[in-house]
Amino acid sequence: MFVLKKTARFDKKLQKLLKKNSDLKSRIGKTLKQLSDNPKHPGLRTHQIDDSEYGKIWSSWVHGDLRIFWKYEGEQIMILLLDIGDHDHIY
Repeated sequence: MFVLKKTARFDKKLQKLLKKNSDLKSRIGKTLKQLSDNPKHPGLRTHQIDDSEYGKIWSSWVHGDLRIFWKYEGEQIMILLLDIGDHDHIY
């Protein structure tokens, strides 16, 4: 099991998303639970991307074109949640 740690950027965008669409709360919660249990779970469609701001990070699917962007922290026992947004946000 991995420990999830949110960045201020992730938390701010998450709150903004939930304010616009409270139905996403359960979907995001399910995704975060799966990330914590197994970041490579097939349902997450996790894959590595190369971002100009963060470098090599991971992208996991939430719903539609919504993604969570993250990286391993420390000895790969912690996942640092960097950002959340639509597919075009970071690609």
